[in-house]
Amino acid sequence: VDGEACAPSVLARPGGLDVAVELYSASKSFHMGGFRVGFALGQPDAIRALAKLKGAVDFNPYLGMQRALVAALALPRATVRRDALVFRDRRHALVDALADAGWQVPRPEAGMYLWAPLPAAVAHDATSFCEDLVRATGVALAPGPAFGRLGAGHVRFALMRDAEVLRAAAVRVGAFLRERDAV
Repeated sequence: VDGEACAPSVLARPGGLDVAVELYSASKSFHMGGFRVGFALGQPDAIRALAKLKGAVDFNPYLGMQRALVAALALPRATVRRDALVFRDRRHALVDALADAGWQVPRPEAGMYLWAPLPAAVAHDATSFCEDLVRATGVALAPGPAFGRLGAGHVRFALMRDAEVLRAAAVRVGAFLRERDAV
């Protein structure tokens, strides 16, 4: 959690390389969002089939991006851990500030985003909530349904700004919710 332990790989299980493929994106772990660079590991026949499919519908990323991924993979674990701690601190600051503002949001164990269920008193959908919030406060959240049907009733906060900016946003969100008697 928060870089302390890695998720277990199915490929490390006995027989895993015989039956599984794992896909990995460097977008989040190595701050390469938008680069669309990653890799696949696993069962050799499946990897060959994936390569054949990708060759027909996709293209290799710019060589500079591929080299950037190689360099990122060679970074010391301490660097990746340090970055994970930055997001932990931002996540904790935002969850605490939202609680202070009256919006109780579950604290996730890891991640660069905070998924929040809409306050119970918010009677409309996540998209309308996000539109109203940004108009009134300048705080832009992503409506959960933009990420699929399981996102309904949720919004996503991006933890891309420092803790002070996130706390200030939470204060504005809290004022918006109080004005609407939603908390």
